[in-house]
Amino acid sequence: MGIYRSRIVEREKPDMKKTLLLIVATILTLSLSACGGSTVQASSTTTESNSQASSAAETTAPTPEPTPEVKENWVIQTGVDEFGDKVETDIKTLATICSGTFSNSATTSSSLSTVVTFCDYGNGEQPIFFFTLSEYNSHPVSLSSYETADIKFKVDNTVYEHRLFGNENLLALNAMAEAAALGTKVNYSGSDGFSEMYEALAAGKDVRCIITISSDYTTTPSKYNFTIEAGNFLQGCIDIGYAKVVG
Repeated sequence: MGIYRSRIVEREKPDMKKTLLLIVATILTLSLSACGGSTVQASSTTTESNSQASSAAETTAPTPEPTPEVKENWVIQTGVDEFGDKVETDIKTLATICSGTFSNSATTSSSLSTVVTFCDYGNGEQPIFFFTLSEYNSHPVSLSSYETADIKFKVDNTVYEHRLFGNENLLALNAMAEAAALGTKVNYSGSDGFSEMYEALAAGKDVRCIITISSDYTTTPSKYNFTIEAGNFLQGCIDIGYAKVVG
């Protein structure tokens, strides 16, 4: 088990926070479509044939193995205007809803709903994951200016840990977001939280996550536990034309 942290190099992405805030503003205008699931299963095929004239025994062809279920938990988001009508948007996004639990100084293992959004901002040049946490499935979590948010996620037997950039109800994960949250230069050569999570989901692996929100003013941090199911993530990336997949 290893924990990966970023290394800082002498290269800086200009106006990181300004760019992130622009992405956040656009994502906040998108509405999440309902998530559904479908089952893909091959039907059994049985054939009958006659044996030689001396034997009238019937034979049945072997039943093929059923195709594994593919959970269609990732959906393509569409933009809407103030009247609720769909509008075209240049930012391509996928989203899924994850169930989990949260704990803080007032409660333990209470119900949690997390919307995870994958955003291809900049034609594959600035992909990013967003997390929207809702306590008791209905109370959005906002990050205060004096709080910090960290994500720890596990893939197979490897644990990754990164700082999240927070604005309003969105927590962002990629190299630029982490640098903005830490107040450092962008790390281009070290461990990248976005790539680690993307590669796991694209490979069909579920990702177990813990987001911790803490501050110097509280002794008990808030912890949010949930699992991101891979499901149809890779197919969804293909459907939205994510450059890293199709290009």
